[in-house]
Amino acid sequence: MIADPDLFSNSVAAIRTCVVAFTHRRELDGLLADETSQIAGELLRLVQSGHLERVGLAEAVEALAWLHWCRAEADPATHGRINFRTAVQLFQRLTAIDVDRIPQPLRLILAAPSTEVEDNQRVDAAHALVHLSLNGLGAWMLDGAVEAIRIGVAGTSRAHPDRDRLLDIFGRVLRGRFSRDGRIDDLEEALSAARAALAVTYDGHPRQAMHLANLSSLALLRFGCLGQSTDLDEAISSGRACVALIPTSDPNRASVMANLCAAFTARFGDSHAVEDLDEAVQIGRDALRTAVKGADLAPVLVNLGQALRGRYVRTGAAVDLDEAIAHLRAVRPGNINDLHNLTARSSILGNALLSRFRRNGTTDDLTEATDCFRSALATMPHDHINRAGLLVQLGTALEIRLDQEATAEGLDEAIAAYEEALIAPGAESVRVGCRTGLGNALRIRYERTGVLDIGQAAVQALREAVDLADPKDPDFPIYASNLSNGLRRLFEGTGARVHLDDSITFIRAAIEAAPQGHVLRTTFLSNLGLALQARADWTGELADSEEAIAVGSAAVDATAADDHSLALRQSNLGNSLLHRFELSGELAHADDAVEMLRAAVDATPIGHPDRALRLSNLSGSLQARHDRFNELRDLAEAVVLLRDAVGASLVFDPARAVYLSNLGVALRQLAVRTGERAALDESIDIARSVLSSTSAEHSRRGLFLANLAEAMRLRFGRDGEPDDLREAIAAWNATSLMTSAAVSTRVQAAAVLGRTHADLGQWQSAADAYGAAVELLPLTTGRALSRRSSERALQRRNGLATHAAACMLAADRPQAAVEALERSRSVLWGSQLDTRDAATVLREAAPDLAERLDELRAYLIEPDLATIDVRWAHVSIGPD
Repeated sequence: MIADPDLFSNSVAAIRTCVVAFTHRRELDGLLADETSQIAGELLRLVQSGHLERVGLAEAVEALAWLHWCRAEADPATHGRINFRTAVQLFQRLTAIDVDRIPQPLRLILAAPSTEVEDNQRVDAAHALVHLSLNGLGAWMLDGAVEAIRIGVAGTSRAHPDRDRLLDIFGRVLRGRFSRDGRIDDLEEALSAARAALAVTYDGHPRQAMHLANLSSLALLRFGCLGQSTDLDEAISSGRACVALIPTSDPNRASVMANLCAAFTARFGDSHAVEDLDEAVQIGRDALRTAVKGADLAPVLVNLGQALRGRYVRTGAAVDLDEAIAHLRAVRPGNINDLHNLTARSSILGNALLSRFRRNGTTDDLTEATDCFRSALATMPHDHINRAGLLVQLGTALEIRLDQEATAEGLDEAIAAYEEALIAPGAESVRVGCRTGLGNALRIRYERTGVLDIGQAAVQALREAVDLADPKDPDFPIYASNLSNGLRRLFEGTGARVHLDDSITFIRAAIEAAPQGHVLRTTFLSNLGLALQARADWTGELADSEEAIAVGSAAVDATAADDHSLALRQSNLGNSLLHRFELSGELAHADDAVEMLRAAVDATPIGHPDRALRLSNLSGSLQARHDRFNELRDLAEAVVLLRDAVGASLVFDPARAVYLSNLGVALRQLAVRTGERAALDESIDIARSVLSSTSAEHSRRGLFLANLAEAMRLRFGRDGEPDDLREAIAAWNATSLMTSAAVSTRVQAAAVLGRTHADLGQWQSAADAYGAAVELLPLTTGRALSRRSSERALQRRNGLATHAAACMLAADRPQAAVEALERSRSVLWGSQLDTRDAATVLREAAPDLAERLDELRAYLIEPDLATIDVRWAHVSIGPD
């Protein structure tokens, strides 16, 4: 008995009013009001009390059920799932009170097995509800549909011939909710439903092929989420069985073969067996060949394109890449109804175009690839599980595009894409690629700005990528190579030898991990040559120089004539050949270097970002040949080439200071040969400009100072202007005291300073300068260098101690003269004969500690003062 019938009626009426206002006019105020919630709570307590008669109970339960249903629709984000579940439970209770009050689809699903409702009616109703949920009323109905159909499955007899159909519908609605929410438990339950549906069918059953296709598709989907190889095996076995059952006249056969093609492609990523890719390609081609009119070919074309591109990356066969792009372009966006497939098509086509650009250097491919990734992101929901991966792909395309356009906006967009990917849905699945991409982009920013913190952040991101990567990952060689590039660039800015050694270690790891035939293996070889040559330039180590030539030659020989990377590899090899000539002095070696570097320049179009670098490298080889064989035309061409290099360089390019410094040196040499005063004055102006534009911590500032000092000394010799001499002496003195400069640069600067003071009869100053040079001698040799390299280092210092002793005697400092000679002799004996000094004892007592000491000493050994700077070259590889 109701204590207050009027209050009960008013409560039911108030809730009905809110429901009608929402369903007819989409009004939310009353539906979501706190007052309505209070009324509903009181009404629910009354329902649970058991005091309501049958009619009143039916009215209350019906009102509450619709209230929760509408609230779920109105505000699915807040408590949509709970409201739907409550609504279904209330409707289910209503079936036992007054089934006529329940909407027909729900009535048939929720009816108990003991009623007159047939199982096939329940199945038809479930199908209608799912259709409304997935295609009609929207995703907000999915929760109610799942709960309702789960009850329907439980209420359907196991022997009913249509039970497999209801299980299939249940699996589809669960898959729909998984697509919306990404909850793995929905996918697990959908896969279980698909297995159960297949289990209740028999061989020859009319729906057996359909259930096999669904099972294959769901298993492949779960592999993409969890990465379990058993799911791939199930996807392939189910797919094969399905294809065997479907007649070639069935339009759905093409879609099933498309999924099977995708499963084999995915298994290649897990097994790394190229046979899986071959099988995927064959299945895709067979699907196209046997497809009947009306078949949906879009999934076939997309998955076949993916398989072909994967095989290109593994084998380097350009014909596969061209075929992949042709298939993907054949899928017009307007022909794809499914948003997921549209996004996938754009993403895969973008990657294929990016791969072809890397091979051919066609700018149109790069532009189209970037547009594809942007288009895919535009069509993808912001909460999509694959958004992070697509952002990484866009960042990669933008990063590569920087080599063509070099705009600050492009670099900012690339970094922003990577940073968004770090926090976007699916970030965990691309955590390695995202970090290597971000590290590459930050490295480019470091190259442009010279800000050390940015360079260190770049290396940190690249190192994190390598640490997180599985060494068996097919992309591991790319991650290791990217880290090597970042470390080498950081070394160029800091002069810290440890960065260069680590760079060589990681590029060797990349080569070791890359199988023969890997599309980027020649790039890795070229990069190894580049890093070895940098170390040879820095330490004078002949073994590094010889290996650099060997691997550089192998890279050039393995590069196709139409590959746009050929010019880069020719440039790297030319630099190594030039270093060999500087050691040997043979004309043939000089000609080899000039020929290779000229070929690199000829292959680099005007406007290319690396043209300035290659012009400078060619100029350096001509200067070196001039210095040895005194051909004026080589020096004159070198000056022209360096002017072109400066003109072609970007204002923010850190290498611009090097090009200017090299131009100043070449002009000074030209002034010596021709007597042109204007050339000498311009050389001095350039040297001062370079120093004013570089920081005090710049790794080559000592070299720049020494070049200015030499130019000022030359002008003093011509004009006798004391100010010029004072400026030269100050520059040499600053170089000899600069702890960040190469030790060999400091030794030579101190020696030249001593000779200058001696020429002026300033014996005390000469003795001090020569004494400083002798003090630095022990740091120019060590066990980090080979015996041959140590001999060369000592030969270059031949006579230094004698000159020092002579000046010290002239300054009436005989004891200092004896000490200088003894120090020089100890360096000779300690280095060449390995006498039992303290270091020898340490090596015997604690070899590990001695090895570390040798490493630290090796970091202090750097190249000789040179009239041309170390040649610069680089290659950047993004995640493919």
